[in-house]
Amino acid sequence: MSGGGSGGDSGSDRPDGESVGAGGAGGPRQGERIAVRLRLRGRVQGVGFRYFTRGVARELGVVGRVRNLPDGDVEIEAAGEPERVEEFKTWMRQGPPGAVVAGLHEEPLATVPAWDRFDIDSW
Repeated sequence: MSGGGSGGDSGSDRPDGESVGAGGAGGPRQGERIAVRLRLRGRVQGVGFRYFTRGVARELGVVGRVRNLPDGDVEIEAAGEPERVEEFKTWMRQGPPGAVVAGLHEEPLATVPAWDRFDIDSW
C-alpha cells in the first residue's frame, strides 16, 4: 500500500503536519506504535484482572500479554497506537470490579515487539 496522492484516510503520513496525542516534540507520529510495560500493585489478583485486561486490549486493538507475579502484582506488556495505549492505561488504573489499583509503574519498551494478539500468561 504505497498510498497515492489524493486518498488520505488510511495512510500513516499526515500532509497537514498535525500532531497526534498530548503533543510533546519528538513523540510518535500517527500510525506508529509504542510499547510499554506496566506493573500494577494493590488488590489485582483474584479479581479477574488478567481477563479484564485481555478484554480491554482486544476492544482497543492493543496487543501484548499479561501475567500474575509471585509477589501479588500484575505485569502487562502492551503495544499499539499511542492514543489506544493511553486509553488502555486509563482502564488499567481503574481495573475490573473488585480490584483496587494502589499503584501503577510504567516503563517504555525500547522496541515494539511483533505481537499479533493479546495473551494471558504467555511468557
